[in-house]
Amino acid sequence: MAVGRESQVTRMTLHLQTGTGENGKPIYARKTLTNIQPSATPEALYQLAEAIASLQQWPLAAVEATTTERFVQA
Repeated sequence: MAVGRESQVTRMTLHLQTGTGENGKPIYARKTLTNIQPSATPEALYQLAEAIASLQQWPLAAVEATTTERFVQA
């Protein structure tokens, strides 16, 4: 049985450093964007994250992207 994949949804999470805790470790806030095109390149996603982060009051610390796939019989 042949099985194929279909990309469904990509979501991107921006981690913004909002401060430092009492123990000296950074504190982060997350902003998640959904329904990002699964075909978007890593470069395009990072550029988008930087553009959105430039509108925030906190600096961008990290970017994550998660693509959900569905397996189907071919």
